[in-house]
Amino acid sequence: MAGPSLEGLLNSDLLVWAREASHIDQATVAQRLKVPEAKLQAWEAGVKFPTLGQLRNLAHIYKRSIGVFFLDARPSDAPAPTDYRRMELSAQHVISPELAQGIRAAQAKRDAALDIYIEWEEEPPTFQLTVNTDIDP
Repeated sequence: MAGPSLEGLLNSDLLVWAREASHIDQATVAQRLKVPEAKLQAWEAGVKFPTLGQLRNLAHIYKRSIGVFFLDARPSDAPAPTDYRRMELSAQHVISPELAQGIRAAQAKRDAALDIYIEWEEEPPTFQLTVNTDIDP
């Protein structure tokens, strides 16, 4: 028995946003969901809509709350930190799905810690870091 239709409730643009923010390509998502890639493309285009179970699976793959797909607009993302591990300029924006998830998890923990400092009415510690640029790399 089919569940309720998500048409008119689901923001298909957020399916694209969640996939891109997770740095996962359509082929990988379709393979994990065990659906044809064309079906995923139709969902992202807003032509067709996933079932609630499929949406739960998408949320699990993207490591997002299922409720995020019902927002009116894309949430604002924190700017991605610079990846200093790569020397090639062409690879500047190459981030693995695991690294993207790790960055989001670290940012969430940082935000939670800052919220605790606000609750306690305290200032978070500051760090004075310096680098000696005269040393040969």
